[in-house]
Amino acid sequence: MNFPVKSIKVKIHNFFADSDNKLIFPMFFPILIEQFILVMMGTVHSLMLARIKTDAEYIISAVSLVEQINQLAYALLGSVSLGATVIISQYIGAGKFSSAKNTAEQAVLTGFILALAITFIFIFWGKEIFIIFLGKDKVEENPGIVIIFEYSMKYMRLNVISYPLLNISNIAAGIIRGAGDVKSPMRISIVIGIINVIAAGICIYILNLNIIGAGIASIVSRFFGAIISVILLVKKGFITKFENLIKPKLLYIKKIMIIGIFQSIENLIFQFGRTITYRYFNGNNHIAANSIANNIFSIISAPGNSMSIVSMALIGRLTGAGEKKQSYKILRNIIFISMILLLLTHIILLPFFPFLVSFYTGNFDTENLKAINGLIYKLIFLNFIFMPIFWPASFVLFAGMKGAGDVRFTTVISIISMWFVRVLLAYILGNLLKMGVVGVWFGMFFDWIFRTVFAVVRFKNKKWQEKSAI
Repeated sequence: MNFPVKSIKVKIHNFFADSDNKLIFPMFFPILIEQFILVMMGTVHSLMLARIKTDAEYIISAVSLVEQINQLAYALLGSVSLGATVIISQYIGAGKFSSAKNTAEQAVLTGFILALAITFIFIFWGKEIFIIFLGKDKVEENPGIVIIFEYSMKYMRLNVISYPLLNISNIAAGIIRGAGDVKSPMRISIVIGIINVIAAGICIYILNLNIIGAGIASIVSRFFGAIISVILLVKKGFITKFENLIKPKLLYIKKIMIIGIFQSIENLIFQFGRTITYRYFNGNNHIAANSIANNIFSIISAPGNSMSIVSMALIGRLTGAGEKKQSYKILRNIIFISMILLLLTHIILLPFFPFLVSFYTGNFDTENLKAINGLIYKLIFLNFIFMPIFWPASFVLFAGMKGAGDVRFTTVISIISMWFVRVLLAYILGNLLKMGVVGVWFGMFFDWIFRTVFAVVRFKNKKWQEKSAI
């Protein structure tokens, strides 16, 4: 009777003792800590602002809306970081540090210029961008959404100022992770997180600056993050002369952007489709429920996002070194581990969901509270069913393929899935069938399923291993 249990224990021990899997976990845990800190930086403003007694429900929704708009900007900004991670990881795997250094310098230059351009666009046309996604009729006629919109504009104007600072930190983290160092970005994130919490606490509670205080805290923390990141790049030898940062080298910029453009297009269209589904929410309650459920979702998905980063950097290095057999095995194991981690995260957090929800909704209008809570719990329950099974293949597996240089296939599938599955189903279920936010989330779940099918087929036929970025 004890044999099966013993056999399972032996298999688990052998799995974690496997030499290939030992490459995964030393990278995973520092990145997991970093991701949790980044998640908390994204939610700490909502948590702090939720304690304000005036308009808490509207302010939380405003922060969430701005974060959705931010994701559109990050879709473009992240192209350079991802391109740098893939190229540098492959150069490091091939033993070409000089080329990796040149790539790093050009990534910082390109990323900073791109961030300045996006900041300019959002400063001058941010209001129009908001109206496109929310719908002009809702912004001008729905009283609740009018209030949310006003708070959103205040918060967004401060957020966009920090884009160039944020992009320097993100690119530096991508460069350093591509070189195999995952602990340094973690340490930087800890420092930034602490500064963000302190600055937000002072601005929101002591100076009573409300949502404006949260925006100021973002600028302050990202400023220090950018300074520390540049110092680290110098220390690691990726920046040797600052004048190199203003000398474009088209060969390396081209390599970065070949990878980055595909990722940028994918992310931009993905976030555009995701954001436009906000039109299909049925009023303020659905916006508030989606905001809180998304914050909880970001906590749950941190292990999966961490594995995506591990997947991309590790497969990139193995591809550069020509280790196809090992990269296949490791990527397969990463997907399996991701599924287990997401399942465990849901189970561990399950008893704490009521506390998390109440922390956000403590100052909400009691008239709407019951309806909002009902929607939140429904979304969390549905996520528990779909995420551990389908999310890893649709995101972590694609990240590994990108690390190998297979970006065109992942981009095409992601675009098709977003528009012909997620947005279409969100329109049918959320709008036509009046399911609102629940219908929108069902569109998301079926998007995962669609992507999973194509990701698994691509992984099995090994065509992704025929690509290389260098």
